[in-house]
Amino acid sequence: MPGGTVYILQPNVPTGGKTLEWLIPNSYTGLNHLAPLDILMANEKRRPIYYAMTTSPDTYVISWNTSVATEGVAERLMTDMKWSAGPYGIADTEVNLAFWRKKMRLENKDKLLGSESEIMYNIHFRSLYGLAVALESKGDTVAALEVLSMLDQGLPDEQSSRGYTWFQVVNLLAKCGNLEQAEKIGLQIIGNYDRKTARKSDAGMESSARIQLKIVAEQYKLEKLKQKLR
Repeated sequence: MPGGTVYILQPNVPTGGKTLEWLIPNSYTGLNHLAPLDILMANEKRRPIYYAMTTSPDTYVISWNTSVATEGVAERLMTDMKWSAGPYGIADTEVNLAFWRKKMRLENKDKLLGSESEIMYNIHFRSLYGLAVALESKGDTVAALEVLSMLDQGLPDEQSSRGYTWFQVVNLLAKCGNLEQAEKIGLQIIGNYDRKTARKSDAGMESSARIQLKIVAEQYKLEKLKQKLR
């Protein structure tokens, strides 16, 4: 089938009678596009539609990027068209915060990610960091700091896991007022690069990490970090 735009407007489709655009980004339509469309057409508001974060992005993210929200470690298709995604696609911070609090209580924190893959680590990081950003944007810095502390729980190796992506955490910690922890993690990132112990996926981002950390250190007057980056 040739690609293009499909407009869905049927009484039995969970769009509240509104039009949901399905944009096919490729020059053809494949089974990976038709399968989610079939799920939507057959759902009839019986239950929410979720996709795993490991699902190929061209299956739904590009097509419905304004209608997908993060819930826990999954993506939910918000077909009622009455929601606001907010930062990182977090539609409901209360639902997400409750999910992570329960998850951290029920699981062994020391082994949460010990046997999981790089993909699962990245999903946990993305979900938690996105929630923290959304909470901070709402002015709830206490909850944002609580969520950021969850990033440390169960990491396979705290030191070697700190690389380029963690500069965002440093910036958000400082923005939320926890300058001591922000500087501590910033120094760990630099230390990992100096000792060549950063994760392989972060190794090529050292220059960018140093530039970003220098900006944060200057903005929030993190003197130890500024000295380390000279």
